[in-house]
Amino acid sequence: MMLGALPAQAYMSPEATSLYQQACTYEYKQDFKSAAAALEKAIVLSGNEPQLYTKLAGAYTELGEYDKALAAYAKVTELRPTDAFIYVSMGSIYEHKGDYKAALDSYNKAMILFPEYKFNYLNIANAQYQLKDYKSATETYNKFLETYSQHKEARESLAASYLMIGDAEKAVTEYDKLYAADPNNFNDLDKYGYALFCTKDYAKSSDILAKYIEKRPDDLNSRSILALAYQEQDKNDLAYAQYQEIFTQKPDLHAVR
Repeated sequence: MMLGALPAQAYMSPEATSLYQQACTYEYKQDFKSAAAALEKAIVLSGNEPQLYTKLAGAYTELGEYDKALAAYAKVTELRPTDAFIYVSMGSIYEHKGDYKAALDSYNKAMILFPEYKFNYLNIANAQYQLKDYKSATETYNKFLETYSQHKEARESLAASYLMIGDAEKAVTEYDKLYAADPNNFNDLDKYGYALFCTKDYAKSSDILAKYIEKRPDDLNSRSILALAYQEQDKNDLAYAQYQEIFTQKPDLHAVR
């Protein structure tokens, strides 16, 4: 997170300004510890300047000192309560900490303050997905894709969310788009194959899962689904070969036997 150039401030003292500029130099040299130290000194001199806290939070974020970064951002929200992007930054830190509920709360505050920032829908949807609120996630991913229709990761997550709520048909629709757009770099062959199996498209499911198994021969769950897809097509020799491989890798899978 680059500290950037100092904006004009009417109430930052000359001494604080000098320390801020020193912090910018330290940051340019990737010396975030010294940058944070300079900013802390500047805050002693000009403690009501939100820009100092914002930059300090950025330095602490680079250092991985997330609690200190959040404390600095919290001070910014007191001094500049209508700045939506501070809440976006806080949400990002909460995600790094694994506190997805707090992340979602921060992103929602940003959305209230600045609803025109449509990219924030992705932040909200990702937090909802991590909280296992897949239904809400599908709704929010769709809102995001209304504006950013070519965003690959969002569409992948939307498809996965549909699969998690049991809507395999919509999951297949999304995976179809992704696979058609870039089959060589498609990431979710296993999920795609499973979604196709759930919609009873066994031929296509077995084709997709066979490609996945070539890359991940140790995924026994996907092998089982592939075997079942072959059985549904009366391709019992192919199904038997998959079961044999499963038992070779893990002989104690009695349920599969």
